[in-house]
Amino acid sequence: MNKHINWLQSYMKQQGGVTEDSDVDPQPDRNVDHRELIFDEEKRSEYLWCLHCQRTYKRGQFRWEGDFQMCPYEDCDGTTVLDGIDWESIRDDCPDYPVTPESNRVYPMCDGPDDEVDDEELAEEEQNR
Repeated sequence: MNKHINWLQSYMKQQGGVTEDSDVDPQPDRNVDHRELIFDEEKRSEYLWCLHCQRTYKRGQFRWEGDFQMCPYEDCDGTTVLDGIDWESIRDDCPDYPVTPESNRVYPMCDGPDDEVDDEELAEEEQNR
């Protein structure tokens, strides 16, 4: 982990954001949603869609795995920071998906607004989990 902290300090110095006396705290703040700190995105929905398991969860929900905020589903290895996508962004390509998604339901990514959502395909995805 120190290797990563050293790299981060070096990078930040190059960018002018850190002086020689600055510290990077190696312990993440466990009371803060890291995604909200990192991304300054328009929050179009109160839900995120996970790129790994293709299920949704409410913003701010996560489980800790070491120092990482992970998708709240135990059988998923996606992180909320990198793999959580605003639900409305998914709905842009999949307009048949509901505004309020069902918890623990798989929503496969669509190929665009003209891609029909097939209930049989959804059932097959869920059965394969």
